[in-house]
Amino acid sequence: VGQSCGVAAVEGVTIEIFGAANDYLGKFLSGGTIIVRPHPDEVPNFDEIPDNLVGGIDTVKNSAKSCVGNVMGKSANSGKIYVAGHVGSRAMVLGGRVTMVCESAGIYFAEYQNGGTNIVLGRTGVRIGAGMTGGEIFAYSESGNGSDLSLGDSAEIDSGFADHDRLKNEIQEFFEKTESKRAKYLLENWETEKSKFYRIVPKNGKK
Repeated sequence: VGQSCGVAAVEGVTIEIFGAANDYLGKFLSGGTIIVRPHPDEVPNFDEIPDNLVGGIDTVKNSAKSCVGNVMGKSANSGKIYVAGHVGSRAMVLGGRVTMVCESAGIYFAEYQNGGTNIVLGRTGVRIGAGMTGGEIFAYSESGNGSDLSLGDSAEIDSGFADHDRLKNEIQEFFEKTESKRAKYLLENWETEKSKFYRIVPKNGKK
C-alpha cells in the first residue's frame, strides 16, 4: 500500500495488509488496529529493497517476509500496530499510548516516545529510544547480554524488570493476529529466550 495508510484510524477500525506498506503507516493512530503480515502467495525480491530502508538487509532476509517503510506510527496516540516483518527507520517517533510489535526495526526506533509499549522481536538499529520521556521498549538482544543494544542518551535499561509473563502475553496476541514465525519460535522456546529481552525506559523514571 502507499504512504500514510491508516492515518488517524479510530477505535473499531482494523486494517490488515498482506505484503509491504510504505512510509508513515499508522500516523496519528487514534485507537485503531493495523496488522501487516506476509502475502501467502508472494515473497518479496529483497535485492530491490534499499539498505537505508531496512537497516540491514540480512535482518530482513532472515526474519521478515513483509516490511514497512520509514516513520511508521508517527505521533500515534492509541491503538495497536502489529508487523510480522521489518519496520524502517524512525518507527514510532513521538508515539503515545500505543502497543506495537514487530520482528525487527531500523535506526532511531521510538524517538521521543512518550507512552505506550513497543516490542521488537529481533534486531533493532542504533539509538533506541533517543529522547524518550515515557512508556517502555522491549528490545531483543541477539548476544543475550544486551551489549548489542544501542540506546539513545535519554534511555536506559530497567535492570529490575521481571514480569516476563506480561511480555509473553503481548507476543502471544501478536502471534495470534499475524502467525509470525519469529513469534512462534520465541514462544516455543520462551524459557531460554525470555532473558534476551531488555526493558528500556526513560532515564527520568521507569514507567
